[in-house]
Amino acid sequence: MTRIDFYIASKASQLSLACRVIEKIHGIGHQIYAHADAHPMASKLDEMLWDFKPDNFLAHEMVQPDATTTENILIGYQQPPEGAQDVLVNLTSEVPLFFNQFQRVAEVVGPDEELKLLARARYKYYRENGYELYTHNL
Repeated sequence: MTRIDFYIASKASQLSLACRVIEKIHGIGHQIYAHADAHPMASKLDEMLWDFKPDNFLAHEMVQPDATTTENILIGYQQPPEGAQDVLVNLTSEVPLFFNQFQRVAEVVGPDEELKLLARARYKYYRENGYELYTHNL
């Protein structure tokens, strides 16, 4: 069963926190699909990952329909790519329909009250459906 981790920021923006979470997860050898709500958010995350840590480059790419890739960090906003990504980093306000294809989901929640309210609804959904939940306040 998929493990669900909620990462909650007290001050950092949702995308800044996502960069930290992606760096940590990638650092322990996982393949990642970061799922944004639309192209502008995916593009902003792509831009932020290029500049996140100049001394520790995180190779990544945007998902292109029907394209193959060898990168361990992928960013998209539609369907996840075919393949072996084992961690879904969810940046959307909803539970993605395909989340259970992944071994683990990292729900990234920024400090905004609206984001926290939406995250509570996702937490409730996962809990009511029997998923293992963990919360990390950063």
